[in-house]
Amino acid sequence: MSKRLFTIASLIIVAAMVLAACAGGSTGGGSIKIVSSLPMTGSFLTQTQTIVNAMKLRVEQAGGKACDGKYTITYEAWDDASAALGKWDPAVETENANKAAADKSIVAYLGTFNSGAAKLSIPVLNAAGPLVMISPANTYPGLTHAAAGLTDADAQPGKYYPNGVRNYARVAATDDFQGPVAVNFSSPRASRPCTSSTIRKSTVRVLPIPSTRPPSRLASRFSARKALILRPRTTRP
Repeated sequence: MSKRLFTIASLIIVAAMVLAACAGGSTGGGSIKIVSSLPMTGSFLTQTQTIVNAMKLRVEQAGGKACDGKYTITYEAWDDASAALGKWDPAVETENANKAAADKSIVAYLGTFNSGAAKLSIPVLNAAGPLVMISPANTYPGLTHAAAGLTDADAQPGKYYPNGVRNYARVAATDDFQGPVAVNFSSPRASRPCTSSTIRKSTVRVLPIPSTRPPSRLASRFSARKALILRPRTTRP
C-alpha cells in the first residue's frame, strides 16, 4: 500500500474512532485517548511513521478536542517491535494490548500492522469491554472471516472474540480479495480493457519477502484465479 493510501486510511480511522467516542453515551466530559500499536523499530518504520504522522495531524487539526469540545483528545504512538527482533515482537504486542485494556481513558486502539500481532491483541481487547480496534494493514482473512485454503480450521474467527461481540475492523483488503484483483489487473484475458499503462503477463513469479506475511496465502488465491482466467476456451464452430 502506498504512503498516500496509508495516510488516507489513517485519517478515516481517526474519524471513526472519534465518532465512536462521541456516540458512547457518556453525559460528562473529560479526557479520552487513542493509542496505536505499530512496529516503530525496524524495516517497517517508513510505512508506520506515515500512519503516526497522519494521526497526529488529525488530532492537531481538531485542536485536541472531540465531540464539539466536550472531550480533550490525545494520541500516543506505541511501538510493538523490539530491537532484538527488528520487527513486531509477540511479547511487546501482548504487553501493549494488556496496557490498553487496563486504561479506561483509552477509547480506541489503532493497530496492528502485522496480522500475527492482531491474533494476540484482538482477544485481549475484546475481553476488555470490548475496546475498539482498527487496523490499517492486516490482510489475514481469518481475523474476520473464514476463507477456504487460507485460514486455519480452528474456529476462526470466533476464537478471537471471546465475549461474542466484534470489536475489530480494518481498512486493508484481505488476501482472498487481493489475489483475484491482482490477476484481473495482470491477465491478458481479464475483463479490464488493455491500455499502455496496464501490465499484462501470462507468467508471474511470486517472490517471498522476509519478515512479512507468508506468501502462500496471497499466492494461492492468485494462482487459482489465474488458472480460471487462462483456462482454454472452447471455440465455437
